Amino acid sequence: NDVMPNVTCGYKFRMWYLNDFEARSLISPGSAQLYTGRPIKPIAVVANNGLNVDEIPVQMTARLNGNVIAQSTVNVEVPSGSYNIFPAYFEEFIPSTPGTLEICIETLASGDQYAPNNRSCYTFTINERLNGTYTIGTVPKAGIQNFTTIRAAVDALYARGVSGPVTFLFTDSFYAVNGTDPSEPALDLTSNMIGVGPTTPVTFMPDPNSVGLLRAGVTIQLNSPNGVGIQFG
Repeated sequence: NDVMPNVTCGYKFRMWYLNDFEARSLISPGSAQLYTGRPIKPIAVVANNGLNVDEIPVQMTARLNGNVIAQSTVNVEVPSGSYNIFPAYFEEFIPSTPGTLEICIETLASGDQYAPNNRSCYTFTINERLNGTYTIGTVPKAGIQNFTTIRAAVDALYARGVSGPVTFLFTDSFYAVNGTDPSEPALDLTSNMIGVGPTTPVTFMPDPNSVGLLRAGVTIQLNSPNGVGIQFG
């Protein structure tokens, strides 16, 4: 026993703290893009690395561009041993402006003996909703965001919502929209689009600088297994 560590020793021990709770990870939000006006419901994973099994408070703090916009605390009871993790579900919040979002998770267990793993923070980008003029077609225009298909533009409307009037310009003379589900139309417009209203309309029209505003300047072919082209809500 004159040397430490003793390389010839055949016995190894793992030392546990009596109380050691860890803010291990953040499940939600994940890697998907985040937008203003869209609710975010944080879900974290809390681990119990100690021996005691207690109900502990866990706090979530959300900061947007450095300002606290949401904070909530929940109590979770995390088991010890092999199955030592448990999810913590926090109240949802809605970011109102674009920028940098930081979500911090912190365990607030009384008597925690190892502080470095009590808090973990994660950074996200909050993107702006659609606003202004966009194109749909195979040839992009300089300085304007382009969607290659009508479906891609509609998917963006549902995913991002709008914060002002939005106009989509058709730059091609022909488009095909194909439905894949036998029970659904080629283009489903029945769901609510966040932000769309009387002062924030969405307009689809031919691009006057490419296909022009002539009658039959743009042809849209709707292919649906059930025979319904566009279904409105």
